[in-house]
Amino acid sequence: MKKIIIKGESVLNVPNLISLYRLLVFPVILYLALTSR
Repeated sequence: MKKIIIKGESVLNVPNLISLYRLLVFPVILYLALTSR
């Protein structure tokens, strides 16, 4: 994680939202997959 905000540039752009979404969803899916058995 380098400079998050550069000259007030918005952080909530598409690539950041996708990466954040994947980081949040992956552990949940993995947990559900392991506990559903």
